[in-house]
Amino acid sequence: MFPATANLVTTPAQSFVVAKTHELGKLWCLYHHHDATDQLAYIGVCKLLDLFQCPDARQNSEWIRLFGANEGIIVKLQLTSLDEVTVNNLRFRQVQELKPVCNMVGFSYAGAKMRIICNETGEEFESISHAARVHCLSQSALSNHLNQKPGHKSVKGKTYRKEA
Repeated sequence: MFPATANLVTTPAQSFVVAKTHELGKLWCLYHHHDATDQLAYIGVCKLLDLFQCPDARQNSEWIRLFGANEGIIVKLQLTSLDEVTVNNLRFRQVQELKPVCNMVGFSYAGAKMRIICNETGEEFESISHAARVHCLSQSALSNHLNQKPGHKSVKGKTYRKEA
């Protein structure tokens, strides 16, 4: 019998995910990238099915400098979950604690997006659309709130701020 949500099982030599087949496309994962010396370089979040395509890491300038020339990379799967918020919150805490060089030094080539921070929970998001998706908000309502438009003091009971 499979568990209700996916679990990550690890041993010194291997990691594997146990999940129901209909959940595989919905799973989010937290992963670490290490260099050839096993030094932690990047902490990322993506859909599990995209893990080896490195979609978020490939937008980071320092990651591209370290791994872009086909350098060796060690991928360590840390967690899988159906809940994107849980995975992103854990990433945020791990980046603050472990300070991987790519997360701390690199910048995003994805465009000049502002970080959006929920004042109540402390969650950080890479864009208005990401915050809106995770918190089930209207992008326009969140944008109006962030731009301090009249009548938009909060969005669904929460307040947010943007930072460069």
